[in-house]
Amino acid sequence: TYFTPDNSEFNSLEDYLIWDVSFFFEFNLYNISNRFTVNIYNVLNENYFVIQSYPMPLRTFSINYLMRFK
Repeated sequence: TYFTPDNSEFNSLEDYLIWDVSFFFEFNLYNISNRFTVNIYNVLNENYFVIQSYPMPLRTFSINYLMRFK
């Protein structure tokens, strides 16, 4: 990835591989739909840049709950 307008190879960023994973469990209780979700972003804890000098987050976890009334 280049980070300057001239697209010079001398101004390129290193390649990176990012893996994200998401798991969910869904169930109904009293006509209410319930969903728990666990997300793991950057599973391999890759230290990478999309823009020069602006590091992206390392491994991040997210837990979410969604309730829907039917």
